Amino acid sequence: MATEEKPNVKIIDAENIEVDLNFHITHYKMDENGNYTHDLLANWGNKEIVNNSSWDIVKERIKDAKDKVLAGELSPIAYYMQKCLTDIKTLSQYVGIAKWRIKRHMKPATFNKLSEKVLQKYADFFAISVAELKDINTKN
Repeated sequence: MATEEKPNVKIIDAENIEVDLNFHITHYKMDENGNYTHDLLANWGNKEIVNNSSWDIVKERIKDAKDKVLAGELSPIAYYMQKCLTDIKTLSQYVGIAKWRIKRHMKPATFNKLSEKVLQKYADFFAISVAELKDINTKN
């Protein structure tokens, strides 16, 4: 049986991301003949406010996950999922671990019993070392 190849994934570090807000919006409109046309707009309302608010929400979720890990309520997997903007389904597909098992691994007691092999799968996905996975205070 052939093994399924997984595409290379570039992990996003949403906690330390720098966002360029100088992008252009494609605006669609109907012309006088009833056909849709589009223009690139450099100034589309106050997009900076919306985008900054969205990133503030992302960063708040990361901080909340980190606080819960430090308080012993969640395992570091939850923090790195928020930090890398991923979800359980995506993580499951890439590390080859069932979603229900990942949910269990987000419990600190279960996480602390994981084998090095399983921890390495998670670390590889998040593009960090096992040591960084175990200790979220490690500079990464």
